[in-house]
Amino acid sequence: MSTIKNVFFIAIIAITLLSIVFSATANIPMPGGYTPTTTENGKSIAHYLRIINFNLISGELVTITPQITTASISPTTSIKLQSSSISTSCIDKILSENSSPALGLGKVITEQSKKYSIDPSVALAWFRKESSFGKLGKANENNSFGNRKDTTGNFIKYTSWDESILDWFAYMDRKYIQEGKITIEGIVPIYAPSNENDTQTYIAQIKQWTEEYRAFAQKTC
Repeated sequence: MSTIKNVFFIAIIAITLLSIVFSATANIPMPGGYTPTTTENGKSIAHYLRIINFNLISGELVTITPQITTASISPTTSIKLQSSSISTSCIDKILSENSSPALGLGKVITEQSKKYSIDPSVALAWFRKESSFGKLGKANENNSFGNRKDTTGNFIKYTSWDESILDWFAYMDRKYIQEGKITIEGIVPIYAPSNENDTQTYIAQIKQWTEEYRAFAQKTC
């Protein structure tokens, strides 16, 4: 009988420790933005551990099998053209508000977006990330929409912003879309590798700004 009590005592200690660990880590995000803290009915994992702990003490045997929901898993974001895309006038408005040297080229961006079926909101987010809409760094010096490098690792210099916009869209289509890569999450680690960039921050910012511009497209500019 004492052996059974010892087993239960050890089990209670183990469950209690697990409960503490889960409670302490309940808000720590997992890779991909997923935090497994709740089950299908909204109860926390720590809640179930406390129930198990209580029933072990009371002598009751209760089996609980939580099913973790995937509702909080962040979906991937496609770069493909949306049914309701941001208009040329909205693009020019954003470029103007950000004092971009590419001001007035909304029509070029719209035309290339339609040609390659790439959402202009994604293009604007990329332009913002790489050079704050063409105002910073090598991109400003090189008239470079996407701040691209050539095969030797040197930044490509363009004669005009028009030229670099055309090149960026063609490159995105050739390098990624035609190879089956159509999401921000799938493209960024190649476009901006982790040995040169904070890739996860890059992804998060591109996603955030893309959604901002897609929402902006629903408004009157």
